[in-house]
Amino acid sequence: MSVKLKTSMVQEPSTETDLNTKLSPPIQIKYSIAHLAWFTMFISILIWNVDATVTQSQSAALGNTGNVYRIFLVMFSLCVGAYALMKNSGNLSKRLSLPIVLFIIYAIVAFLSSLLVPVNSFYTMWKSMEIIIDLMILLAILCHTSPYESILKAYKMLIIIFIALLTLFTIEAIVAPSLVLLPSRGTIPFTIRGYIPRYNGNSLAFLCALVAFYSFCRAINFKKHKNLYIFLFIWSFTVLILAQSRTSLVGLAAAVIVFTYFNKNKKTFLSLIALTVLISLFATVAGSIEAYLTRGQSAELMGSLSGRTHGWEASIQAFYASPIVGHGFAAAARTDILGVAGASTLHGAVFDVMVGTGLMGLIPWALSIILIGKALLRRKQIEKIGGMYKIQHYEFMGLFTLLMVRSLTSSGIAFHEHTLMLLLIIYGYIAALPSLYSNHKS
Repeated sequence: MSVKLKTSMVQEPSTETDLNTKLSPPIQIKYSIAHLAWFTMFISILIWNVDATVTQSQSAALGNTGNVYRIFLVMFSLCVGAYALMKNSGNLSKRLSLPIVLFIIYAIVAFLSSLLVPVNSFYTMWKSMEIIIDLMILLAILCHTSPYESILKAYKMLIIIFIALLTLFTIEAIVAPSLVLLPSRGTIPFTIRGYIPRYNGNSLAFLCALVAFYSFCRAINFKKHKNLYIFLFIWSFTVLILAQSRTSLVGLAAAVIVFTYFNKNKKTFLSLIALTVLISLFATVAGSIEAYLTRGQSAELMGSLSGRTHGWEASIQAFYASPIVGHGFAAAARTDILGVAGASTLHGAVFDVMVGTGLMGLIPWALSIILIGKALLRRKQIEKIGGMYKIQHYEFMGLFTLLMVRSLTSSGIAFHEHTLMLLLIIYGYIAALPSLYSNHKS
């Protein structure tokens, strides 16, 4: 893992113009084999077989052992990630922050819960092993001699993949609209999804919300490529509206507000507040927004969050039946509550964790997330360094907000999903901050 130094150290930008021209840290590193493992682990989540979801729903067994593509990529990531970690294991003790340790405990508890579901133990072990591999690769990335730059490299890699997927799905919508645009009862007569690879409307909406937030942060802070970021924001936000996902839309709004507030973009922040007030004053516009948000659903279905609350109520009852150890990670929710041929998660991260691992998994999982949130709020040292480092910190605060809102109706941060890998980027960022502070003191 070689390191290429652009300069020995770049001083704090003296003017706003100087800040706007600097888009990357003073030390730029090359991609390492740990980043390769991170990439393949991320790609393993994508489903390229159009018939895969149909085949699985018709099966009486959990999992899809015929998905050789995913199995190979996960095993490849395990081997490459393990090699990368052992190669730089001397730095491991410095990177093991408390939130990461707590998340490792959660993953181990999830793995051990396979003992509770002997019939579906392989499924539970596989799903929990994927999280363990994610954490191992994250540590391998952090064990780089420049952990701060290394974790940002992994973050930008994910952003590039998301933009590439957005491009692919947009092309699909233009070339084959019948496969991508599904009929809808809402204000917009259709919703958009990804066809190849398979990407449902809610996941696509989150993808768009993330790209929109990323481009927004750069459009208001950097002059270089400003028009490109504005175009990217408009494009991703348009597709987000077409995807008609309420949670991702609210999450994007919350993330933008958090970023503009802490970044002291007073004009932008006040403009957002004023826009919200104006929309609420005009009944016609407000009615259109209400019609968009309800998507033609009845009051009962809307009140149950598209049926999610029924599963949540059942999960609470299951939790009371075994509050300490749960019923088996991933498998119990599907076999006892959702049905094998139904949804794969409870669409609420906390419910999947409490049902699968009980308090033994829920406590370290929730505590680690709380600690990450608190760490992001501690800003004194990063604000002393200032410049692009400060802006990047506020961006991660907004990203954390977006992920938390998304997790209210999604279980992605409890499993090996794109949202979990983004959350682990923030874990890695917090773990890398001491190294950054040390470099700026010396």
